[in-house]
Amino acid sequence: MLSIVATTVWWTVGFNFLLYLAALQAIPAHLYEAAELDGAGTWKRLLHITLPMLRRTTGLVVVLQVLASLKIFDQVYIMTGGGPTSPPGRSSSTSTSRASRATASATPRPSRTSSSP
Repeated sequence: MLSIVATTVWWTVGFNFLLYLAALQAIPAHLYEAAELDGAGTWKRLLHITLPMLRRTTGLVVVLQVLASLKIFDQVYIMTGGGPTSPPGRSSSTSTSRASRATASATPRPSRTSSSP
């Protein structure tokens, strides 16, 4: 379960980072300057300017994460072979060994025909 969480975070963190980076760059600098002139400290600026201005981006990230979690079936199926319990006679294995078995079975084998002179 932890490996699936780690893979999902790895899979989605880059796009979310770009969304937040764009949103942070879109916050007007004059808001921070006005807050600084009013005597607001770093925490006050964070709580009263930055976080409220990131509200829409946070909503978008939450919606995208919910949609990504609904599409996680294929990732779990590949990583676990269908779930924590596998069919009888088949032990749970890693995706690498399953992929290598699939590749080996799909690779055409050379035919052993005897060549006559």
